[in-house]
Amino acid sequence: MFVKANKIREYMTRYIAIAIWLLFVLQMVVSAASLSEDFKLQGETARVFEEMIRSPYNPENIERGDSLCREGRRHQDVGEMGAGLFVKANAYRGVGELEKSDSTFTIVEELIGAKEEYEGALGIVYTYYISVKISIDDYKDAERLASKLIETAQKTGNTEMIAAGYYNLGAIYQATQNIATGLQMHKKAVDIAEANGHKREMVNGYLQMAYCYEWLEEKEECERAIDRAIEICTQANAQTYVNALLAHKLSFKCLEISDKEYIETFERLRNECSIEDIVGQDAYWWMLANYYAAKGDRARALEYADSIEDETNRKWARQCVYIRLKDWESAYKFGEMMVEWQDSVKAITQSETMAEKDAELNNVKLRLEKAELETHNRIILFGSLGAIVLLIVGVVIVNGIAKRRRLQEQKRLLEEEVKRKTAELVKKNKELEDQKEEIATQNVKLERQNVELEAQKEEIEVQNEQLEKQNDIISQINKDLTDSINYASTIQASILPDLRTYVHEGGIAGVFTILIPYKIVSGDFYWAREQGDCQIFVCADCTGHGVPGALMSMIGSTLLTDISNVEQMLRAGQILEELDKRLKYQLSQSNGKDSKDGMDISIAVYKPETRSLQIASARRPVYIRQGGELREIKGTKRSIGERDIVICTAEFETVEVSVSKGDTLYMCSDGIADQFGGKEQNGGVEKRLKNSGVRQWIEDVKGLSIEEQGIEIHSRIVGWKKDSEQVDDISMVGIEF
Repeated sequence: MFVKANKIREYMTRYIAIAIWLLFVLQMVVSAASLSEDFKLQGETARVFEEMIRSPYNPENIERGDSLCREGRRHQDVGEMGAGLFVKANAYRGVGELEKSDSTFTIVEELIGAKEEYEGALGIVYTYYISVKISIDDYKDAERLASKLIETAQKTGNTEMIAAGYYNLGAIYQATQNIATGLQMHKKAVDIAEANGHKREMVNGYLQMAYCYEWLEEKEECERAIDRAIEICTQANAQTYVNALLAHKLSFKCLEISDKEYIETFERLRNECSIEDIVGQDAYWWMLANYYAAKGDRARALEYADSIEDETNRKWARQCVYIRLKDWESAYKFGEMMVEWQDSVKAITQSETMAEKDAELNNVKLRLEKAELETHNRIILFGSLGAIVLLIVGVVIVNGIAKRRRLQEQKRLLEEEVKRKTAELVKKNKELEDQKEEIATQNVKLERQNVELEAQKEEIEVQNEQLEKQNDIISQINKDLTDSINYASTIQASILPDLRTYVHEGGIAGVFTILIPYKIVSGDFYWAREQGDCQIFVCADCTGHGVPGALMSMIGSTLLTDISNVEQMLRAGQILEELDKRLKYQLSQSNGKDSKDGMDISIAVYKPETRSLQIASARRPVYIRQGGELREIKGTKRSIGERDIVICTAEFETVEVSVSKGDTLYMCSDGIADQFGGKEQNGGVEKRLKNSGVRQWIEDVKGLSIEEQGIEIHSRIVGWKKDSEQVDDISMVGIEF
């Protein structure tokens, strides 16, 4: 299974590379005419070069490129030599001999890389060379070439090639399944292309962005990118590209549309592609196979994959169908069949070469035997004629000797030719034997690697068993811890006072409370107490969340109770000063220990007889509505437990207010204002509610009863947060006088 998993990952990577190759076929990378100018070619040489570049799948171009290179060496013309090698490398790429293409492109890079006058041609060479590196899975060197392409293009000021460089970097990251980084590179390519009006690179970039978004399952962004590419092609009146992009768009949405809608677009696209354009036709069959594979229609997907004319591409398409259908077993088996098929093709090619050599040797032997037979017959003929005429015999003998010498020379030359051909054949046989030995050595290495992989597989299985046991232990620990915290939440809830008990004829008219913990237990708490002729109400936000915050809330609640029991009635600000002093002592802050724990808190002391209200706050604003007008009372810029010496000199300010019937007071923690959300109100973008948002909500609910206000504000908090993660404990207390 470990070996198969590696194979499947390899096929997934090849599937991405093939998708990138398909786009490369559909889009023209560069015009041959501009490339011939970059290589400094003129006249008939330029015309022949352009013809060969336009047909990279012609095997004859390998020899033609070699011929052009020889002419360049004869003329000592670096551009002509480079052009010939470029044609040869491109032809190797077209017929699938990627290793030869790779080595030939390396020579081209070394030949013209140091010549500034060929920097334009070098950029194009890098573009083609990158596609070869991706095809042979050499992504590290492909990344190097893409960086060199950007560097060369920046020197020449060619913004189109700069965009192409970033586009190729994106393709490399896609092929290595680093989709997020690939998406960033494509965005950068599009930005450069849009800034300089390069429509081809814009279309390439947006289409690859669509592939990335599809991989990341971001459907809306995927559709937006493909629509932008269609818009650009529509403005350029490139209807063929528009149809191709529509087919891509439909393939992304294949599970949401009807077969009829996709087939109509596909047929229109194929009809606009000429019958002679085999590559274009194959590309469209590939897209249709991909569509039905995504639909889950295995039979149709394989049928259209088998319609591809090129045998190699047909086999890759069939394997891609298996991968998209997630039939990993078939993909793996088919991959092994492809390796055997490629080996058999090589064997057939070698046997054909041997047959050609044997035939050539037989022809040489026949020519030699024929020459000997002719010599023998002529000698007999001349001997017979000598009996008739002596003079003629003498002449004929002389001529015969001369002819015999010529025939003997021909025989000698033919024998030497036979020896040379035989030596070449022996050399070829030796090379084949060496290859056979090398293959046998490789097989031994593969067997050794398989043994090592099996050992690794067993080790991984043992590690997996250990991990499962550890996971079970961790799960049990997590369950026990969660159960404990849930129970602690029940205890904390039971300790919080019921503020409704303070609603009576000699007290307040109504109240609501909101408490939404961030992590089961809360660092926010509210507290109330009746002392003498006063009612005291508190809303506090302690440092931290979860269990640490809950412990701080218990300490704060206990200290407030102690202060109200022991101390004489104090002003609101004095209560906060006493709380600050006791908290520092409790946490040993007064002894110089480095503790940053504390709390932001608001306190209200209400005397019903005089209808007077004292308000003090540590860092939190308090809102009071009087006569229909909402007023904000800012808190002292100092927290309970604050250690900053400069800040600690500021006394907690007490604000006194006379309240009338119907006036309302609101105290809350910063958890509401700091909460992110509101996607529906802000076009899908998260924002912080802020204090201004809290104030607006309080304004909006002023026509409701105090209890209804609490329900409405709680509902708005839930609606604002919705799918966004909660960032802090949330608490709020509303009091009507």
